[in-house]
Amino acid sequence: MSNVLGENLAFFRRKKKYTQKELAEKIGVTPSFISHIENGISSPSDETLIKISKELSISLDSLRGGNDVVNENIQLIKLLSDLTLEQKIKWEFTQEVINSEVMEIGPYNTYRTKYGNMIFFLSYRFNDYVSNAVDFISLNILDDSKKYDESISTLDGIKENEYLLKLLDDIQGIERDKSPKFDIINTLEKLKNDTSKE
Repeated sequence: MSNVLGENLAFFRRKKKYTQKELAEKIGVTPSFISHIENGISSPSDETLIKISKELSISLDSLRGGNDVVNENIQLIKLLSDLTLEQKIKWEFTQEVINSEVMEIGPYNTYRTKYGNMIFFLSYRFNDYVSNAVDFISLNILDDSKKYDESISTLDGIKENEYLLKLLDDIQGIERDKSPKFDIINTLEKLKNDTSKE
């Protein structure tokens, strides 16, 4: 059974850089009670939830989440999607290989972007080139020094799949919107409609 509240609490607590013990002390409960909430063993009262949400500076709705579980992977991908659509992050198409394993798996297409010292690679593989169906996506994150290297892929679970597909769609959508072919089409249409030369 899904433990949305527990997973969301664990995410927002870690995001605030609190241990279970630190959060427990701040709201007046035991560390084991926080652990039990996060593991779906105990259900907190509304009063306790209000204390937790105030301490973590989030809304009750965000904490409860409905059916929307928040975790590090999903939050990271959602932020990349938003920044892509706002065009604050610009991706470039590249054939750069992340590691040797990529070539062993099959043909990949990769988008690359850099923010600060972090480099993001969104690699995807077609199931076949006829249908253009994407069967695998991997988001690799590393820093310039190569000390930090982590990946999120469609193998990580169904929750991440839809977000990775959306990020890919957002990147490709921006590319399609900015296609230089539109400039050529507009120029040719002007020429076609220019009756002054007849």
